[in-house]
Amino acid sequence: MIWGDKDGYIYSPRLYVLISLVKIVLSLLFCVGYLLWFTKTDFRFKHSFRFHTWHTNPYFLLSLLSVSFCIFSIINAQGGFLDYEAEGLDFLKENRIAGFLPVYLNPSTSFFQKIYTDVGNFQARELSHVFDYLDCQFIYWSMQNGYPHFYSFTHYLFTVISIFVLYYVFQKQFKLSEAWSILLISLWLSAPCIPLTSSFFRSAKIGTSLCFIITFSLLYSQLKQSNFTTIKKEHFVLFFFAFCTTLFDRQGYFLILLICAFLVLLCLSSPTKTYICLFIIFLGAVLLNNCYNYLLAPPITQYFNGFEPNYEYQTIPFSNLWLWGSNYDLLVLEKSIYSFLSILRVSLGNIPTMFAFLYLIAVGYVFSKNTWESVRGLHLTLYFLFLVSLLAMFFLMVLTHPSVAKEDYYRIYYPIPLTTVFILLLGYALVEMQNNNIILNQRIVTYILLILCLSNVLSLPQHYQVVKAGTWGQAIKESPKIIQIFKEKDKSLFLQDSIYQKHEPFIKFMLRNQ
Repeated sequence: MIWGDKDGYIYSPRLYVLISLVKIVLSLLFCVGYLLWFTKTDFRFKHSFRFHTWHTNPYFLLSLLSVSFCIFSIINAQGGFLDYEAEGLDFLKENRIAGFLPVYLNPSTSFFQKIYTDVGNFQARELSHVFDYLDCQFIYWSMQNGYPHFYSFTHYLFTVISIFVLYYVFQKQFKLSEAWSILLISLWLSAPCIPLTSSFFRSAKIGTSLCFIITFSLLYSQLKQSNFTTIKKEHFVLFFFAFCTTLFDRQGYFLILLICAFLVLLCLSSPTKTYICLFIIFLGAVLLNNCYNYLLAPPITQYFNGFEPNYEYQTIPFSNLWLWGSNYDLLVLEKSIYSFLSILRVSLGNIPTMFAFLYLIAVGYVFSKNTWESVRGLHLTLYFLFLVSLLAMFFLMVLTHPSVAKEDYYRIYYPIPLTTVFILLLGYALVEMQNNNIILNQRIVTYILLILCLSNVLSLPQHYQVVKAGTWGQAIKESPKIIQIFKEKDKSLFLQDSIYQKHEPFIKFMLRNQ
């Protein structure tokens, strides 16, 4: 008998009941924990045990949040799924090694040969390849020790680190209340792209997100300083993380480029030494990435692998926009705007698209009340240009990779950096609301954030169904069987199994040392 969502994913009634109970318990703990946090109730038990001595500790709540996220995500994924790009099945059938797992686990190549392997979409993100390599080693090590899975260790690691860095930004730098800070983190953590991206694919997007959060935090600290006096170690740290952001993914490169444009406007409005220094730092990170992309990467790849990188994926097909009478430009723009708003709405409690649009207008109204550097309207201008730039980034993504606009694609992996930017923007909007006395009752905002968090959590099954009905549906259905095959010592039991026959080259490759 099939249990759960009737796709053949859960066959055991005990497992189905266990997973359901765990989800219910975690949801109840989530609700009760936040109610206790808001009310600051002092529960007294026997032996004079005071409940509030630990439940009001923010770092305890952050740790609890991290553990709950990992448990929920691991149980829900049930071993993770084997992505077709990670497997590289078509290449293995031709005795060629091109999938992520086969490439990074190939015993006949060196570390740098693995990192600089070009599969036709070179994007100068070799830093992410290093962590992809570590993910593959973790998967292979677990498999060799009898615990086969397809989880991404770096995704969990970077997510947990991001939780604590975001708390530092919201609570220590933005000076938001601890309740708001925890709720904003919960909102980010429950956005579908974070818990549903638990399987091994690429570490590029979550790595970009983490480095951008750190870069933003360092930049915010520098902007708050009175004036530039001399170059400090903090400037080198800022440059390092800005450069790392560009090396993780092209989205990171665009975000750093966006910060450069932001600093140019600040320099034009008030040319202080601080703004000029920060602009030079971020411009240096962009230029260094360009040098690496076009000058250093080709000879390095040639030296280790005997061929030059393929820049086809970095070439934006602008020629498609000028096809007379095709309206392709309008079609791409329409998809970009819809996907852009969809990423925002599924991150804010799965609200209707119109509400997401109204939310952006409301944030603009908040920024219009602020005067920065004696220039009224500068905040609103920067905000408007910021949204247009993000939309332009997504437009280029859809133009280069049209699948990004699909329903399942903006719920998993790809929107992680953009979701992070949206949460930081929401946190800063709350700061401006406090500074301009727009918030009449802080409890109302608290309850709104709580409702959005709960709505995010309750919407996850719906998002998961969309993902399973899309590009990754086949992989999600077949992966539990592949994991079961790896667990079984006697592989002859599966020789007639259709899934075994389909993935036999990959299974044999992973079991080559057994």
